[in-house]
Amino acid sequence: MKKLFYSLMLCSFFVACSNEDDIVMQDDQSFSNEEVLTRSASMRRSLTPQEADMLKKAFPNLKTDNVTVTGEATYTYNCIAYSMGITSKWINPEELYNDFINQYKNAKSLYGASSNYEQTSTQGSGADVDGWGLNTYKMTHGSVIYSGNTWESKLGPNIRITHGRTELNGSEYGSILVSFVKQNSKISDLKEVAEEVSKEDIVLSDLEKNKVLERSKKVDSEIVSKFESLIAAWKNEINTNPKTMFSSSTLDYKQLPQFKSLQEMGSVIIPLIMEKLLDEENFFMLPLYDTLQLDSNLKIVYNKNDRKCLEGEQNRARRTVRMWVNSL
Repeated sequence: MKKLFYSLMLCSFFVACSNEDDIVMQDDQSFSNEEVLTRSASMRRSLTPQEADMLKKAFPNLKTDNVTVTGEATYTYNCIAYSMGITSKWINPEELYNDFINQYKNAKSLYGASSNYEQTSTQGSGADVDGWGLNTYKMTHGSVIYSGNTWESKLGPNIRITHGRTELNGSEYGSILVSFVKQNSKISDLKEVAEEVSKEDIVLSDLEKNKVLERSKKVDSEIVSKFESLIAAWKNEINTNPKTMFSSSTLDYKQLPQFKSLQEMGSVIIPLIMEKLLDEENFFMLPLYDTLQLDSNLKIVYNKNDRKCLEGEQNRARRTVRMWVNSL
């Protein structure tokens, strides 16, 4: 399965450009710029044979002939964010059942979603979102109603697909453990959320970036070479290992062997991690920094129900860089 993720991303781009569909679809839940964006028919396509094979191995109960691809592979957002109507940030699922429920109950204040979600009967007919878990100590995934009996899921950093409600049951996500209904929101509430989101966004200055680069250049070249090699191998493993390629939590990436090897390199690689975090696509390295950084004052740690993810993991990465730079 090595390199499959990357080839699928390229293949899916060309397939998406060549397929059209006349079926009318529901409105996207995205609320950016106070608008509701419509998922155009041209975004819909069938699975490629490679994608169908990949998904069948990961989700044996999935009827791949009925699957429609509604979005291409990207690290920009994951299933939790998408199920809340957010397509601009990656939000890790809380692992504990009650904490996971609180994520949705407070989605508007915690993450800048357009509304909060109320818990309803599990797999109830009126639910808008289903929460998945291997057990109540390991919640894994969020899926959202698409149309009728069809549901939709963003598969970690991978593609976004339609599926039967319970067809993702299995070892990847477990099963549906909780369901939610979306609360109505006023237009004035959406404006307030949009303003709060804009306040939380961080843009690193050239001075801050240069300070990071100055420190990273001081790291021994042999260490840099080993670091770069391990990072490349780690990212490839994330994208190809069945344990992580569909995962919506960057914490799961810690279980891969490359993470342990990077951890063993010690705090000397922190400046190199900081340099990588200047590119927001590398936010997945935050767990590595958090593990290596022994000073708790230099880590972004949230209290429960903190207004944390008006930023998402990408913005948390930028805040981490700023905190580290200010400590120099």
